[in-house]
Amino acid sequence: MLTNLDAGRYFWSAQAIDHSFAGSAFAPEQSFVIPAAPDGPPLIDSVRSVSATELELTLIGYAGNTYALQSGTNLLQWAEVRRLQFDQHMVQITESIRTDAPVQFFRLELLP
Repeated sequence: MLTNLDAGRYFWSAQAIDHSFAGSAFAPEQSFVIPAAPDGPPLIDSVRSVSATELELTLIGYAGNTYALQSGTNLLQWAEVRRLQFDQHMVQITESIRTDAPVQFFRLELLP
């Protein structure tokens, strides 16, 4: 049994081994999410390009908490993009990509 896992998404699969130690094919990959603690930091689990102007962000937090998604073009100045009330531990959103800057960063902040 695994214990003390940090918040995040974990992947697993299984394989049968016979008495001669010959292995079967692995079962299809599965995943599970350990949510953030109620007062713990939220996570940006993944970012996927949807189009030339949009990203899909998968966010992990604590159901019932409110978070601010922030964006910036450097790591010093941040602007709130939107507020999210989590109704489950993992949320997917689509966000526009800025076209006026060479890079764009995102972070998620727990709000009181």
